[in-house]
Amino acid sequence: MRDWYRSISVRTALIFILLDVLIVGFFSAVLYRHFSRMTRESVEQSLEATIAANDNKIRELLNRIEITTELVHDSNRIYRDTDTELPEFLDMIVSFQEREDNSQLVAFLGDYKRNRNLFLNYFKTCFGEMESLYSTVFFVDESWPVHRYLRKPSDCVSESGFGSSVRVKEEEWYQRAREYAGEPYWFILEGREPVICMAVQLKYRHIVSAMESTEEELGVLVVTFDSSLLSGYLELNGLTRDSEIFLLDGADTVIYSTDAQKRGETMHEPATAARQGQNEWQYEGELCLLRQSQLPLGLSVVTVVPVSEVRDLAAQGMRIILLAGVATLAAGVFFTIVLSVIVLTPLKEFAAYMEAGDTAEFPFDEGRRDEIGRLYRSFRQLMKQLKESMRREKETQEHKAQAELRALQAQINPHFIYNTLNSISCLAMLNGQEHIADLIGNMTKVVRYNLSDPLALVAVEEEVRIIRQYEHIQKNCYRDRLCFSYDIAPETLDIMIPKLVIQPLVENAIFHSRNAEEKTIRILLKITAEDHVLCIRVVDHGREADIGRINQYACGQRESATKSLGVRNIYERLQIVYGGKAVMRYQKDVEGNTEAVIRIPV
Repeated sequence: MRDWYRSISVRTALIFILLDVLIVGFFSAVLYRHFSRMTRESVEQSLEATIAANDNKIRELLNRIEITTELVHDSNRIYRDTDTELPEFLDMIVSFQEREDNSQLVAFLGDYKRNRNLFLNYFKTCFGEMESLYSTVFFVDESWPVHRYLRKPSDCVSESGFGSSVRVKEEEWYQRAREYAGEPYWFILEGREPVICMAVQLKYRHIVSAMESTEEELGVLVVTFDSSLLSGYLELNGLTRDSEIFLLDGADTVIYSTDAQKRGETMHEPATAARQGQNEWQYEGELCLLRQSQLPLGLSVVTVVPVSEVRDLAAQGMRIILLAGVATLAAGVFFTIVLSVIVLTPLKEFAAYMEAGDTAEFPFDEGRRDEIGRLYRSFRQLMKQLKESMRREKETQEHKAQAELRALQAQINPHFIYNTLNSISCLAMLNGQEHIADLIGNMTKVVRYNLSDPLALVAVEEEVRIIRQYEHIQKNCYRDRLCFSYDIAPETLDIMIPKLVIQPLVENAIFHSRNAEEKTIRILLKITAEDHVLCIRVVDHGREADIGRINQYACGQRESATKSLGVRNIYERLQIVYGGKAVMRYQKDVEGNTEAVIRIPV
């Protein structure tokens, strides 16, 4: 018991408990430090999203009002006095002429009904079917004779339709609309329920001569709607409890607010601060987040969020984080102790087995599918692979020794061969046999290349050069019967390969083809590189080669009757150099020709 602390399960449990404490403490401190900022950013993102949503909704309503106003009458359009056809609404006002017998009134009544219905339908498409929440009146200026035959309301909240300006022309909103000269003027009418109004002056522009045009006032169009209608366009989703939204006119007067008591007040300083990009402002003695969105027609939306509520949200979140941290720490300690016992007990048994060095297989439940079972199976598989690897290494060493022995057997006194060939070449030159001297010179180069350092690596370009010299020698034997062709990819010329892996294949190809029915012996050497693999193909038109027997001989599954060292030597040297990653085999192509294929990883 005195060495209890030496147990790996105890030490692992202590380490994990310490890590739990450090991790939970660290992340709690980091969260405590940054949560307020994150909460504020979250509120600001919600604020921006709410502003964008409100902005889009109000902008959509204002655009509909503006478009509808232009449908009633486009004050920017200029008409000619010679125009015989005017829009019905404009024609009803400017073309009406009084007659003493009032004979024109019957026709006017029909025009009036059609234009009034069209006028009301315009705004019905603008506001929908909420007719009880809005009204629209066009007050025709008293300078037009038609005004005498229109009703004469004393305010702008009367029944929708057409009216005379006689009784309202002294109202402040009427005068201000004329001062705005075609620009919308927004104002509030106080009453039992405050209503929001927009008044805009409509003008009749026309050309009186080639050099002169004039404009006349048609009247003032007033759109009036209940402030409750805006409640469907302004929302506080995602904001704090005491957040407020204000709809301001061009003079920064509150047209609509979520707090009804503040409608009609002026918010010049906060609105100016928001327009200048200030994100915080002291509003009613409290620091607040401030955002403004500019709308068409001179309107703007200002959103105010108290910073204190943002801090309260952060504090609430931190309490939750601390509680979660404590619970996580307790759960981590408990599960660490339990898991350390469950996981480490079988590992102790496994370690004891490995220390004993028993060569027998470690006994365990074959049905175990957890990580411990996978560890046991992987260890057993590793031991099998290790034994197999040792066996293969032994075989590789034996094959290497045999290959080196065969290479040494091929090097039979090279100096004697060089001297003899050189003597024959000199004798041929002295006797004027330059063709024979050239042939012996090529043969000397091939022999020197074959016998010098047979295990070396050379570039593909060097190997191909020797093949071309070998081709020259063979053409002296077969004359026109031998036809060589080459398809060498330029990018393969610098790739290093084992020496003498192509020339023996070319020699075999000539041997396979010389008994063919065709008189011409065709040999194709094709070298390509794709997907990091160098592919060497030697193709001949011999069709009688026993592909299976050659492949069996190459990989050592059978012995050759001729005791040739060529193909077997190539295969064994490739295995030595590339460790089984290189492939050499004989096969038939689609035309039945014999081809030797070598694939080497590069």
